[in-house]
Amino acid sequence: MNIAQRNQQRIKDRIAKGETVEHTAPDYTKVEQKSKGVNPAQRFKKSVLAKQVKALSHDLNSAENIELNKEYDIVKASLDGDIVTLKGLKTIAEKLAYKAHIIPNYLDYLQQYQAQGHNHPNGILSQVMVWLFDTEQFELAHQYAELAIEQGQKLPARFNTPNIQTFICDTLADYGAKQLKAKKPAPALQYAIDGLSKHWDVNPIPAGKVFATAGKLEFMAKNYQTAFDYCTKALELNERAGVKKLLSDITALLSVKDGKNAKTESESKK
Repeated sequence: MNIAQRNQQRIKDRIAKGETVEHTAPDYTKVEQKSKGVNPAQRFKKSVLAKQVKALSHDLNSAENIELNKEYDIVKASLDGDIVTLKGLKTIAEKLAYKAHIIPNYLDYLQQYQAQGHNHPNGILSQVMVWLFDTEQFELAHQYAELAIEQGQKLPARFNTPNIQTFICDTLADYGAKQLKAKKPAPALQYAIDGLSKHWDVNPIPAGKVFATAGKLEFMAKNYQTAFDYCTKALELNERAGVKKLLSDITALLSVKDGKNAKTESESKK
């Protein structure tokens, strides 16, 4: 005999003995409902509605994912076609011009991908990011690099570079060297410097290359203390970073400057 049957039997026995058995029905007045919550009918209705909302949400998410996958496949097919076209071009100048021409075709997709908070292995994101760096569209390149790093995206399969951060350091260091040769500043290099300051997972050799290039650029701009700091960091990371003589020259210049400053200060006190 279960608990309900035993309770029923006890009530029957009391009735048989002539005892009055009172049974208080649930009070579903507004006051009682406020203290106990909704009544059974309302709870049932609420439960059914919750299940319906959950099912609808699942259906909408499924439909959205299907559409997203379809769009990804269409855009990826276009991207693969452009990669084939690029392989057929002979000169770097031709390749860069073609990349600059086709990049806008993919930006609407990437903007939607980012704005809607999607996150899945995305070869379109990583490839377009690479092209943005190649064509020196650094503002957009940094935007999508941040997204790709945050999502743990992989570089296109043809790359031997271990991760996106290393690719950025190599690319921006080369850009900095090109600007140095042209005697121009390289502001985009700061993105790699900031990333390395955030402890990017980058091998000491490409990391040292970034700081060595930055040191040379700062020396060219006659920012000797900053050049000293960058060159020192470069040699800490890689003793073959190629800035030992430059660091020695900067140290000598700073010593002379400090000596002149000390002399001026001394004379001003007389």
